[in-house]
Amino acid sequence: MLRLPTVAFHTLGCKVNQYESEALAEQFRQHGYEVVSFEEQADIYVINTCTVTNVSDRKSRNLIRRAAEHEEAIVVVTGCYAQTEPQEVAAIPGVDLVIGTQGRGQLVAQIEAYRDRTAKAAQQQEGQRQQSIISVSALGNRFEDLEATGFAGRFAGRTRATLKIQEGCRQFCSYCKVPYARGPLRSMAKKLVIERAGTLVEAGFKEIVLAGIHLGLYGCGSEATSPASSGPLSELVRAVMDIPGLVRLRLSSLEPMDVDAQLISLFALPKSPLCPHVHLPLQSGDDSILQMMRRPYSTDSFRDLVARLRATNPEIAISTDLIVGFPGETEAMFQRSLAFCEEIGFSRMHVFPYSPRRGTPAAAMAGQIPAPVKAERSKTVRKLAATMATAYHQRFVGRTAEVLTEEQAGSIWSGLTPHYVSARFKLDGGAANELKKIVVIKADDKGISGTLAEI
Repeated sequence: MLRLPTVAFHTLGCKVNQYESEALAEQFRQHGYEVVSFEEQADIYVINTCTVTNVSDRKSRNLIRRAAEHEEAIVVVTGCYAQTEPQEVAAIPGVDLVIGTQGRGQLVAQIEAYRDRTAKAAQQQEGQRQQSIISVSALGNRFEDLEATGFAGRFAGRTRATLKIQEGCRQFCSYCKVPYARGPLRSMAKKLVIERAGTLVEAGFKEIVLAGIHLGLYGCGSEATSPASSGPLSELVRAVMDIPGLVRLRLSSLEPMDVDAQLISLFALPKSPLCPHVHLPLQSGDDSILQMMRRPYSTDSFRDLVARLRATNPEIAISTDLIVGFPGETEAMFQRSLAFCEEIGFSRMHVFPYSPRRGTPAAAMAGQIPAPVKAERSKTVRKLAATMATAYHQRFVGRTAEVLTEEQAGSIWSGLTPHYVSARFKLDGGAANELKKIVVIKADDKGISGTLAEI
């Protein structure tokens, strides 16, 4: 029996990166490859990198070195770190191909062409590994569609399907490399988004997640996203909500300044599939720090936005990201940020100690905070985050919650509620991708647990 060629992926970073790796893996399947675990022996290793922090860069390098231990394999590095630092990546021993965040629609063909060239070269220069090839193209204005025919099949066995509909960022926050890694704004045409979402619904997925690098600016930026082909995010969301059979629609991260009245109003519609959860990256609760970060909002405007969302839906879950230890952050500034987070009462928080990124304005700012101080502030915020998460989850105790089943461990099922709350309950049998009603009996900072409700 002929052995299929194998490829293994490892992905770091955001939902967009995860989506892109899945799309690339499907390309390989369409070309007759078997996708195997990164821990297994493979013919090709693809590392999809992230560069949001120094830790992300370090993790990327460590994974590349692990893959390079397989001397006979082809090691391909793609993603944001590869886009922003291609020479640095290429210098890592064992790297064969460096491909950024664009021009990956023909990734399989690129790799196979490289393999053919190196096979010929090996005959002429036996024992010498070929020099890395860098294929990092300029970031253009067209939305690159990585999907292959039959794309819905790549989500097999899952309950949620992510659909990337937007690319690029023009915000240029003082600490961030994402605009350099992802380029200008561009979006998938509205008609195609609706078509893809409909295909996922027909394939049986009960939850669809719309994702993008700067999702709130869907429909902005390029010729492919003219008003005739896309329109604002609120119009697209409303159109997707109207797809027959859609059970849940979730939005990934939204910048606070992009959430307008039209989008807020969609959370008030009765029996809406739009999940009552909004992720709004705050980054700091101190106005001076927000200005130094080049974040185009204030704590007052953020507070007002949260109030308007809660006026529409009092139990809407609002999660956030927070950076601690930004250059110049005094103890008083940190305490103001902490107090503001407590005032808002987030349902979930992701806390990041500031990481200086080479080439960004913040990296050259005075007042860099020592690592031990950043670590202590992170610890303090995470403690508050756990307290706020517990408080949010406790409101569901004694009530019925709907859970979309995802994973089973023994007789215990886990999944998410529409509010993006992790839920656990006991059920012998059952299957993934089923909606179950539970009576919530317990809540902590991790989520809720309960018993199956009687039908």
